[in-house]
Amino acid sequence: RLHPRGCLTCVGENQVLPERYTTLYASAVAFGTARELTDAREKTEALRLLCRRYAPNHMDGFDAAMDASLGRTAVWCIAVEEITGKSNRNNHR
Repeated sequence: RLHPRGCLTCVGENQVLPERYTTLYASAVAFGTARELTDAREKTEALRLLCRRYAPNHMDGFDAAMDASLGRTAVWCIAVEEITGKSNRNNHR
């Protein structure tokens, strides 16, 4: 909260190549300013979007989960200002 500047790193397609002492990967880093969501409706909508993405077949339990845990769940939003990426997927195949 005192220093809201930050970044979020995402790594995908990670494959370890032990015989070559390396990994194949693709990654992205988003830089921006973070803020905590404190409004219950805003938090719920953000969590609903995440659950629709990662648990779409289990949305029937979403409202009960929110009733049980929203008050003790922190949700942060990052206003993205810059994104960088790199990959090492084709160099060692």
